[in-house]
Formats: sequence, structure tokens, C-alpha cells
Amino acid sequence: MRITTIIVNNKKYILYSIFIVIIIIVVITSLNTYYEFQQNQKSQEFESNINNNNNTSTVNTNGNNVTIDNLEDNDVSNLYENTIENTMKKFVNYCNNRKISEAYAMLTDDCKNALYYTTEEAFEEHYINERFKEPQEYSMIKWSETDNRTLYLVKFYGDLLATGGESGTSQEYYTFIYNNGSYKININNFVYGEDREIEYQKDGITIKVGHVDVFNSYERAQITITNNTENKICMTGNKYSQNVYLRNSDGTVYSSINSQFDIGTVVINPNFTMLYTVEFNKTYNITNEAKYLVFSDVILNYDEYLQSENKLEYSNRTSLVVDYNN
Repeated sequence: MRITTIIVNNKKYILYSIFIVIIIIVVITSLNTYYEFQQNQKSQEFESNINNNNNTSTVNTNGNNVTIDNLEDNDVSNLYENTIENTMKKFVNYCNNRKISEAYAMLTDDCKNALYYTTEEAFEEHYINERFKEPQEYSMIKWSETDNRTLYLVKFYGDLLATGGESGTSQEYYTFIYNNGSYKININNFVYGEDREIEYQKDGITIKVGHVDVFNSYERAQITITNNTENKICMTGNKYSQNVYLRNSDGTVYSSINSQFDIGTVVINPNFTMLYTVEFNKTYNITNEAKYLVFSDVILNYDEYLQSENKLEYSNRTSLVVDYNN
């Protein structure tokens, strides 16, 4: 009877609490569903490289492993890197035998810089010691090809003969760069890097896109912003949406990933220049490049904006749409 009385006396509070719990559950469920959708889209976009590229096929290994015996042949170290097959076999041979200097020399300079393997010691610590804890066999599948750049999915296996076929499997993407008659390698999902040197000006603001590193699942761009005006500017005026993103020709948006533009207010003082490194959620696809770099809501006089009574109606704003690919 007492419980009934309590329920009756607190009916509104109990119903309100139940309503709040239901709202929280709906929000969490919606966020999880959205996250799964984004992850699925990301995977499907990258896998579409196979369907969009007529050259994609299983090559080099015919779906079979290049075994430890193949890699330990005395002639492997004498192979010339004029084919991808030779280059890969030689590189893995060096890694298996911990010939760090020789393996390191086979990487492109862009790869060393993008992955922060700026010394042989860093390469050994962060790659060899992780990927080649034990000698590896491998198989390769060609993923895409453009100009002098060929991307492969590489699956690594431990010594299957020694472990009775129970060694673990892992994979990553390798890109082979052809130049002057031989190949160099980009490893660990790094595809390529390039200096774009793109400059754009509007409303007293100069945007420069410098070096861009492209990985299989994201892009990383160096962006310089110069405020040539006499007022403080705010690059993150849009508090409820994306402040900076990439966009392709059909309007698809690729958001920035945990950059200063996502987690705080970016203000640039008058006649001042700032350099930012921003990662974007853009999966590599040779048929779908990002065309534009967009700053969606830039406040042109930040001090005036802070003093305004109705900030949502403040009108001294602009958007910047920069050609991201020359």
C-alpha cells in the first residue's frame, strides 16, 4: 500500500524520469547506428577501387604465399628492383634478416617523412619490431594503378611451415613508386605525398595548401592561413556543424578528424600567419578525388562578434572554397 502511495504521489516525477531514460537510449542507439553507417561507407568506398579499376587483379603471387624458402634464396639480395615482384621479395628478405639499412634505403623519402621514420632507428622501432617480430611470408593482390604508382594489398603470415599453419595473419597496403627504371616502396598504408602549393585569397584572408600525405583511409594536409586584415578573424564560426572539410565534385563531404577546427575556437590575430596540419576522413580512391577545401563559416571581425547581442544573426561572415587539387 505504501509503495502504491509513493507511486501515486510521485507519478509526474517517475514519468518524467522514464521519458528521460527513453530519450537517452534513443540518442545512444542513433549515434551507434550512425557510426556503423559511416564505417561501412568508409570500407565500401575503399573497396570500390577494385570495381572501378580494370587493371585490378591478383598478381605476382597468384594468391599463393611467397614462402620463407623463396625469400631466403642466396640470390634474393642480388635482385634488381626493376619489377614489383623483385622489389617486394628483396625488401621482405632484408626485413626478415633485420638488414635495417638496406630495407630503409628502399623506402621513398615521402614515406619516411609521412610515417615519421626519419632515422633508421625509428624505422626499426616502429615498423620492423612490430611487423617482423618473426620472419614473414606474404601474398599480394593488386589494388589500383595510376601513372607511376601501383597499390597492393599485402597479407603477411609467419613461417607457416615452422608453425604448422597456425601463425597469425595481418595485412596492410604497399605502394610501389616507379622512377628512373626501378621501384621504391611506401609501406604501412601510406599511398603517396605531394606538394600542391595552392594559394587562394578572399576578404583579406590567404589560404595556402602545401604538402598533402594520402593514406588508404585518410588524407593529411598542411594548411597555412594568413589574416591580412586589421581585425581578429575566427575560422570556426559554425558551432553546430563542420568548420573545415573536403568536398568532391558531386557534393560528398569528408570531415576533418579531431583537428583544432573541431575541438576549439581558432582565432587568428591581425596580420598574422598560422600553419595547421589537418587530417580528413577521405578514403583513397583513384576515381574520386576531393576537389575543394572548404571553410564553412569565417567570422571577419571576432571582437565585434563577441560584443554583439545576437550572435546567431551576426552577418560579417564569409565562407572560403579553395581548389584542393590542381
